[in-house]
Amino acid sequence: MSTSQHSDSGGSGNEKVVQGQSSPINEDLDLDPERLQELIVQTPQEHPDLPKYLMMLGTAISERYLDSGDLNDLQVAVQKKQEAIELTPKEHPDRAQWLWSLAISFQDRYKRAHP
Repeated sequence: MSTSQHSDSGGSGNEKVVQGQSSPINEDLDLDPERLQELIVQTPQEHPDLPKYLMMLGTAISERYLDSGDLNDLQVAVQKKQEAIELTPKEHPDRAQWLWSLAISFQDRYKRAHP
């Protein structure tokens, strides 16, 4: 499967609650990087959904890279996905999928460096 056909948001379609308020994102539909970044800033470091939000941001920026070809987008996508995985417990059910998503971004970066 090519990376342009790949969807790795991992969302369930449920809205989440952050600090007692309904989150402004719908995980399956809202992959706006600016909106996700705002949500991340508002999410406490110890919140259990923070890794998911970071992965969603990385995925959104990866998609933007595929459209724009901007190498900075790819670098930021890798960074956000790595942050998400670092915060994710090894036994988390989404960890394998998120590692795969990170691997796709590494592959994209390699292809960019070695055309």
